[in-house]
Amino acid sequence: MSKPTVLFELFGVQVYLYGVMVAIGIAAGLYVALSEAKRKGLDPDKITDLSFVLMVSGIVGARLVYVLLNIGNYISHPASLFSIHKGGLAFHGAAFAGIAIVYVFAKKNSVNFMKIADLFAPALILGYAIGRLGCDIYGNETNVAWGVDVLGVTRHPVQFYSAFFAFVIFGVLWYKRKAIEFEGQLFIWLAGLYSGYRFFIEFFRNETSAVTPAQLISLGILAACFIYSEHRKRSGSLVSEGGRK
Repeated sequence: MSKPTVLFELFGVQVYLYGVMVAIGIAAGLYVALSEAKRKGLDPDKITDLSFVLMVSGIVGARLVYVLLNIGNYISHPASLFSIHKGGLAFHGAAFAGIAIVYVFAKKNSVNFMKIADLFAPALILGYAIGRLGCDIYGNETNVAWGVDVLGVTRHPVQFYSAFFAFVIFGVLWYKRKAIEFEGQLFIWLAGLYSGYRFFIEFFRNETSAVTPAQLISLGILAACFIYSEHRKRSGSLVSEGGRK
């Protein structure tokens, strides 16, 4: 990891590239979520309120999981625990926190949980893709032509690999959103495609040959997505042509 990029100072406070890109990603994701809410006939005001709750819970969940996965660094440097503006968010943490919040919202408002999950799936991965562009975390040492010099060592620009795959996933979900076979399919596709990408990208981030915790989690999610999709298809609980939105 290189030193975080500072874009400018505002009233003596340093504004980091990562923070700016995360903010842009949140704004873009909110725009997509509200567009999908209108298309699906859901109350935009409630979706806006839910989005802001998801934003806060997502950041907290993402930071918590990142800290737990790198607990050794924070035991020796506890003051950096809250330095979110310098990076250090785990997507799995944001996803798990978001699922819990959406579940509570769906129960409270008598809305199908999977319908809400489908609504946020493209928004979530778009925000992630944009946020990744601001990361200063680089991968393993390499000699590829597009490698980036980090403190005298050429490394894989994994944040750009991540952004590229995330934009591709967004494109797939956006294309598929009007032709889902069952409620929750977009969400399942997001979970599966992201987990596949995450398993792959770890080979460019992990200096050892050992399987990482992120890869194990990704394999588990991939298996769960496949099992759930097959169950829905075999049960015949598919969305009818007239019911697709």
